[in-house]
Amino acid sequence: MREQIKERLVEQNPHWTSGYFYESGIKRDVYMDIKANLHDKLILVLYGPRRVGKTTLLRQIINDLISAVERHRILYMSLDAYRFDLIEALRAYRELFSLDLHQGSFFVFIDEIQKREEWDEELKYLYDTFSNVHFVVSGSSSLGLKKGKQTLAGRTKTFLIKPLSFLEYLRFTGKTATTSVFNTYLLRQLPYLALYDIDPKEYIQDLVQKAIFGDLVDTYQIKEPEIVERIFRLIAKAPGQILRLTDISQEFGINRNTISRYLRYLEETLLIRKVYNYSRNIRKSEIKSKKYYPFYPTLSAYVLPYLPALGYLYETEAALKLDAEYFWRERNKEIDFIIGEDLDVGVEVKAGRRLQRKACKGFWSCPLSLRRRIIVHAPDSEILERCESIEYLPITEIESILKERQ
Repeated sequence: MREQIKERLVEQNPHWTSGYFYESGIKRDVYMDIKANLHDKLILVLYGPRRVGKTTLLRQIINDLISAVERHRILYMSLDAYRFDLIEALRAYRELFSLDLHQGSFFVFIDEIQKREEWDEELKYLYDTFSNVHFVVSGSSSLGLKKGKQTLAGRTKTFLIKPLSFLEYLRFTGKTATTSVFNTYLLRQLPYLALYDIDPKEYIQDLVQKAIFGDLVDTYQIKEPEIVERIFRLIAKAPGQILRLTDISQEFGINRNTISRYLRYLEETLLIRKVYNYSRNIRKSEIKSKKYYPFYPTLSAYVLPYLPALGYLYETEAALKLDAEYFWRERNKEIDFIIGEDLDVGVEVKAGRRLQRKACKGFWSCPLSLRRRIIVHAPDSEILERCESIEYLPITEIESILKERQ
């Protein structure tokens, strides 16, 4: 068994060969944040949706490390390809090079760590045993990773790797920022889609079906993945709709609790996002109807050619960039998102080419005490009538709202 593990490790670590480097590619914005924390003792945990570039990030970091430390002090394992026993793998690695893991620094990268059921206990043992070893682990979505929060409490620093930002997309493609380019970006937010002229529908369908019929079935042993797929399709077709479990239960012929569970699974695999109807009473927010969005706009390519209207894609993009958790709605009056540490910032998203005063009407009917009222609009929108005390912001600059919140 130990010899087989050694063979697998040699296969997965071509950088042990002098002169070898991985294909690097364009670096994501989050790369420097990860690299800055690489020498800390905490375990760095990278998670995010499928195909956002987590493996590429790991290999880019390994390339940079090669110039600073001896190659054999860097170990990479992909549990997607072979589900290593982590403790046995480190013992085999130690034997391969006759290493003393208590002398000098070592760097261990573990990709798709959630594939190993006992990963949290094994990683805790290794972390507590070898103080000289720095661990960086990655996982698709939060499936299988959430159980490590308790086992590894106080030992991790987490990075959510999101789809490309618009500025990253421009850097990947070499294009200039225009409304047309932004609208194209909404269906090409993954690195491979940005770099190559391929059909986003086929790419996203493969991604979603592997997540539902592969990851979810493996993790939760669900017996009706086709129902989960139908629920996702419903959300991808109409982002931001309020889902009533009773209606879906009747339509699909399964009980409310099962529907609720399937929605939670889709959230955990970062295929959808849930947004609560804001109330000052937290319990009321929990029981009120909720809106659901694809986790990022490109996921709506799953239902092409029945793509949602552009306004819904803009709303989905705003939910992603703002990490939105709340909206406000009473008696058919609504504000798209309520954000901020004190939940005192209202955000309305508009995709129209011409904005008049009626774009502000949601704010006038809202009884909440809002410190800021922001209309996020298309990059080339013409604002015909500005409303007093309302901020107007192109959706391409939406991250500036986050900076204000920090």
